[in-house]
Amino acid sequence: MQHQHFLTIDSKSCIKCGLCIKDCVINNLHMGKDSAVAIKNTCLACGHCVAICPQNAVSLSDFEDSPLPVLPSSAFTGSDLVQLIRQRRSIRQFQNRKVPQELLKQLLTAGQYTPTASNSQNVSYLVIRENIASYEQPALSTLRRLKRIQSIFSHSWDNFSIDEHFLFKKAPLVMIIKSPDLVNASLAAASIELTANAFGLGVLYSGFFSLAVKHSRKLQKKLLLSSRNEAVLALAVGHPAVKYKRTAQKEHPVVSYD
Repeated sequence: MQHQHFLTIDSKSCIKCGLCIKDCVINNLHMGKDSAVAIKNTCLACGHCVAICPQNAVSLSDFEDSPLPVLPSSAFTGSDLVQLIRQRRSIRQFQNRKVPQELLKQLLTAGQYTPTASNSQNVSYLVIRENIASYEQPALSTLRRLKRIQSIFSHSWDNFSIDEHFLFKKAPLVMIIKSPDLVNASLAAASIELTANAFGLGVLYSGFFSLAVKHSRKLQKKLLLSSRNEAVLALAVGHPAVKYKRTAQKEHPVVSYD
């Protein structure tokens, strides 16, 4: 998390219901004489107390966005969400059409509100629109070198033809997701992809770009990476140039019950 946030409880609005106390992750609240009271005014800033208060009496400082009312569950269905997940595809053909700024903002918001361990909020984004080739070309050089080495020991790369757009498929927008935590970055990427699909966009996880970054000091320097900030995932984003008519089949998961 980049900033320190302070917890405030308005004693005039608080009705002493105790909901925030019961739901506090780190037991930082107790009931005072006139209202719930924070033991420490700094905490995880997870916002559970803000979200659960029926009187809007709890606030956290220094956030740019204000809390929004929660929509009723009837506003959308779980079945629709499952259908959206089932019909998503990895897109490798994109239209020559820019992603509007309004849609990009929605994707970034989806990543912003994805949970992170201990509410660390340690995921950052590099959005590339004008200079995609300056990232793709050095990565391609690294991949071609890796392919020559791999071909000595294995034929697993033989089916890949590494052309000039092998990594991002001429997508108009690329999002590099950086975080020291693989799980946090992966969760954010999944939220972004699902949101992109809901808005009619397509996404490709470019795993080969991440592989190239691991073997290229030039790219690591260009991406401003360190042990605390790693390029974990790259998403190519745009309007699909292909339309799928049905979902693809998947094997049933291996599930055990106890």
